[in-house]
Parts: sequence; C-alpha cells; structure tokens
Amino acid sequence: MKKHNFIKYLGVALLATSFVACSEDDETYDSLVKPVVSTAVTDYTIAEGDDLLVTFTSDKAIAESMDFKVEVVGGTVVPAEDLEFHIDEVSFSEGWGTPGYKFAIPAFTNSYTVNLASFIKDAVVDDGETIQFKITASGNLNGGIAGGEQIINVTVGNRAQDLVSLTFDWDQTFDFFGSTYTLCDIAYDIDIIVVDPDGVANYAAATGDCPEVYDLDLTTAAVGDYDFYATVYDNAGLDGAGLDFSIPVTISYQRFGSANLENGGSYTQSAANAYTTATPSDPNAEDASYIATITVNEDGTITISDDGTVIATGRQAQVMNAIKNLKKLNKVVRPHVLN
Repeated sequence: MKKHNFIKYLGVALLATSFVACSEDDETYDSLVKPVVSTAVTDYTIAEGDDLLVTFTSDKAIAESMDFKVEVVGGTVVPAEDLEFHIDEVSFSEGWGTPGYKFAIPAFTNSYTVNLASFIKDAVVDDGETIQFKITASGNLNGGIAGGEQIINVTVGNRAQDLVSLTFDWDQTFDFFGSTYTLCDIAYDIDIIVVDPDGVANYAAATGDCPEVYDLDLTTAAVGDYDFYATVYDNAGLDGAGLDFSIPVTISYQRFGSANLENGGSYTQSAANAYTTATPSDPNAEDASYIATITVNEDGTITISDDGTVIATGRQAQVMNAIKNLKKLNKVVRPHVLN
C-alpha cells in the first residue's frame, strides 16, 4: 500500500514538472522573437547648421537596450569636413566591423529620436549636396532593423553665413615732388562709425588700420538700417601739402555661403560725400561723412544701398545727434590703436 502511494505521488510530481517545463519553453521562445525597429521617414532635406534628427520605432519594448550602427555609404558630402557627429564612433577593433558610429535605443522604449549629426556651415555655395546613411543592428543585437538595414537619404541645402564682412578702403596712389606715395603708407587714417536702427552710434572700425574691416553679425543685429559714416582721424598733413584730389571710401562686402553675395561686391562713396586732401584732421568726429547703408531684412537677407537722399530728408537729425553723442563719449577715451 505504501509503495503504491509512493508511485502515485511520484507520477503527480513528474506531471507537474512537465507542465512547468512546457511553460518555461514557451517563455524562452517568446524572448527569442526580437523587436523590429524601423523609421517612417527615410528622406530628409535640411540646411547647413541644422541637426539630422531621426525617429526610430520599435514594434515592442524590452527590458534591455538595443544597439545599432550607422555608416556613411554614399553621397557628395565629405564627412570629415562637413559633418559633426553626435553619436559615438566605433571601429573594427571594438567588434563593430567596418568603421562607423553607434547609438542605443534605451530599455522599455517604443519610440526614440536620435540626433545623428549636424551639417557644418561653410564658406562655399554648395546647395544640393547629398549623403546616405545605412542603419543596421549591431553591438548587443538585442533588436533587429526592418528589412535588415535602413537607408537614410539626406539632401543638404546651403545656408548663408551669419557674418557680413565689410572692408572700408580709401587708399590711393599720388605723386608728391616726383616721389610716389600711398595714403596707407603715410598713415592717412579714416575711422568708420555705424549708426544702428535705434539711432545709436558706435565706432565700427577704428583701429588705425588701412583699410578698416568690420563684421556685421546677423545673429545679433536688429532688423533695420545701419548707416555707415567716415571721419578723418588723421589727415597726415595733406591739407598743407598743396595737393588737390578726392578721397572717397570704397566699401567692399561679402557674405560667405550667400548665392548672391558669395563673390562679394563693392560700392564707392559718392563724390558729393567724399573727403578731399583739404579736409583737416577730425579726431572728435565733428564732420562725419555718409558712406552707405546696410539694411538687415526680416528674412535674414541684407540690402546695401546709397541712402543719402533719405538720410537728408528723414533721418538726418537723428543720425547727427547720435554722432554728436558718440563724439562726447570719445573725447578722452577712444577705441583707436595708433601706429
């Protein structure tokens, strides 16, 4: 009787064990079905300076992170020159195969956005450059990628640089008693004043250099007109030399990356506003002379013009008062480097 009961109990125990084993087998099978990750958008058009943000979606969330590899597989963009990656670089020695980059989708995540890279703004008009990225499962291989790989196609649009470079040049060659000189050689010194849209005047370029250079930063410049004026800080004694010629200021402009201003251009101050050899030194900016106006537009573009007529009829008083205020501030201390 006891032996019979033992066999009966043993049979029940074995049956129960078999059910547990089956249950564990089912759980193990489910865990082998890896998540499949994909991205709904595979074609992007972005501008230089922007980030490439790609959203990946997993068909299920798991308790582990999932590793993926990014490789550049085509296009005209030169990664070493045009890209700044925001994901870690990997190599063959680390077990990731050919060189590339990696990112991980965190555990318990169904949707994840990755900042793959930024496209660097350069000084060349190169609208329409392209690049292709290949995304594959790698690393811990906890997840798969739809179709085995996903190709991300990117077209990069050009964006103009934020600085407008302005060069103010008044140099010219002249003869004096049989010898040839230039205005720069004799240290004929002109300073450049800018009056902003609020009517506030500041020295834009007053270093003693010939020519003077000023960069207008469009990231901080308010929308409106920027009026540029010249003033003769030191005439190098020309007013007593018996010479007679005009000394206009030429403003050369260039905005790298701009389809219209990439190659630059120039404008020479009108003869009516230009100084002459008879103009005395004016270190306190008593007699500022209008050169040209740069208008910063709402859309980030700029316009360069000779706005002398408008200044005379509408903004003359405001501008001259601004320069007088600047003159008062700089009678003692002035941002000027003497040669």
